Amino acid sequence: MTDELILKTEEYILDNGLLNDGDTVIAGVSGGVDSISMLAILDELKNRHHWNLLAVHINHGIRGTEADEDEAFVRDFCKARKIRGGVRRVDVPALADARRQGIEECARYVRREVFEECAAAAERTASDRADSDRGSVRIATAHHRDDDVETFIFNLCRGSSLKGLSGMRPASGKYIRPLLFASRDEIEAFAKRSGLAWREDSTNTDTGYTRNLIRREVLPILTGGVNTASIAHIRRAAEQIRLASDLIEEQADVLFDQYVVKSDGRLMIPEELVCSRPEVLINAVIHRCICEMAGQSKDIALIHLTSAAELFARQVGRVIDLPCGLVCRRVYGGIEFAEKGSETRSAGFDDYEFKSRFPDPGEPLNLRDDPYTKYFDYGIIGENSSFRTRQSGDYIIINQDGGRAKLQDWFVDHKIPQEDRDRIPLLADGHHVFWIVGHRQSSDSLLTGQTEQVIEWRARIRHGY
Repeated sequence: MTDELILKTEEYILDNGLLNDGDTVIAGVSGGVDSISMLAILDELKNRHHWNLLAVHINHGIRGTEADEDEAFVRDFCKARKIRGGVRRVDVPALADARRQGIEECARYVRREVFEECAAAAERTASDRADSDRGSVRIATAHHRDDDVETFIFNLCRGSSLKGLSGMRPASGKYIRPLLFASRDEIEAFAKRSGLAWREDSTNTDTGYTRNLIRREVLPILTGGVNTASIAHIRRAAEQIRLASDLIEEQADVLFDQYVVKSDGRLMIPEELVCSRPEVLINAVIHRCICEMAGQSKDIALIHLTSAAELFARQVGRVIDLPCGLVCRRVYGGIEFAEKGSETRSAGFDDYEFKSRFPDPGEPLNLRDDPYTKYFDYGIIGENSSFRTRQSGDYIIINQDGGRAKLQDWFVDHKIPQEDRDRIPLLADGHHVFWIVGHRQSSDSLLTGQTEQVIEWRARIRHGY
């Protein structure tokens, strides 16, 4: 009779579309109870679904003899079960020094690099087979339900973004987690029922590692002193956050495609995006920009998103550092993400397009504070007004009493960078400026009770400026 955990794992894999018949699955195997159990379960199921199973063990060169014994154990386990695979040895401490990374951080990157190299090799092999025999290549890791809870608590305490609090997913690209539904206790009970041996990593008891501290001290306090169902409730909360995060990401993707400007290896979010949009959506678009530039989502915390968003209210030229060698700059018209040390260029007159329309009589006007959409009294600006850059003698009306300011003085008073002053679009008639695009509308062109005809002007930055 097939063990209950094997049946549950098979159901979880199929329900979540983790593997299809004919796929190749590369199992990451450390030798611990979780990965050994996962490998045994996949081995039991592989013939039923025609999966091509490969095992990969990485000796990180961290724990000396103990690591060598883990390697030998995994080799013997795979040999006894006739599971194909291999071992990769990497001197992680030396590599961490060379990369200027912590050992645990470096070890995570090494695992990903090795797994993806193995996946690439498996894909090349699959491409040589007949089309009907080809399947996808997946990388299976033995994360389980308790790992998910530990990750949630870890990310919560380190100030993660909303996405970081949404918990692990059954699949992330080519990575799958076939045991994510099971608890550590369920997995260990399965291993004992099945007569499986496994290796215990001595570092798992060292509470100097944050995750061990959460596992061995924080979770027992929560389940023993707060609520025995704490773990289940945390997982449920993470699931609800994931659903909300997915919805926000869908909306953020639409905004990203609609507003974000891509040019010369940079991404720019225009100011118009932030008008009347909730903070959570703005943060999600910022998160997407950083991920696009960095090529990863790891190490991007809420503080990075909020710091970037705050630049919208700061002076042009302000810069903040971001993870992965990136910076975010306040530029004219918005904020820009670029590699540290790269040159920047603010959008200029030729990067804009201008559109006007006459709203229908009685049409409600969207009078939000949008620096790139303005309503004017057509009787004031007339048909001769047009867009251009500044000229000597320009002025703008700055109050209802008709007080005027020289455009040059206005630029100085409002700390507009010298290099941007000749690039800013102006709506003007002669030297009378009605709109400094992105900044200020003249007081005399505003709508009043005496306005007879309204004209709407919109200025938009062209994609690919």
